[in-house]
Amino acid sequence: TTQLILQMMADHVATARWVLDVGTGSGILAIAAVKLFQSTVAAFDDDPVAVFTAKQNCVQNQVEDYIWLLCLDRPAFRQNQFDLILANINRSTLEKLLPEIFPLLTVDGRVIFSGILAEEKARFLSKLTAHRFSVLQQRTMGEWIAIMAQPMR
Repeated sequence: TTQLILQMMADHVATARWVLDVGTGSGILAIAAVKLFQSTVAAFDDDPVAVFTAKQNCVQNQVEDYIWLLCLDRPAFRQNQFDLILANINRSTLEKLLPEIFPLLTVDGRVIFSGILAEEKARFLSKLTAHRFSVLQQRTMGEWIAIMAQPMR
């Protein structure tokens, strides 16, 4: 699922000044955003061990000055507007976060969702439409899918 997002970032995103990494885990997507787009990244995870690991990985990759890591279970960035949001977590958590993700995006902002099983695709696409997201791209790898979307304004 990480590979799917990395491919979509490389193939379909030209620039992203401000990026949010939801459920950062090891921090690989946040690190990639800095390296690909020279972004400033806010990244969070609800697992303190994951946040610690992500901090170590940021230091090893010399991007710690560009990534703001927090231990949170939901976005706490309501006043910020992100050009790109990366969300590589399970479908049920993604669905719960959809109402919170929408207002965080800039007018032209995009979000890449992954961690969704191919068998869950129809359900997730329905939820995206219900929360006023328009699907731009989809990619499949084995049993997993990634979806790039943007808000319908």
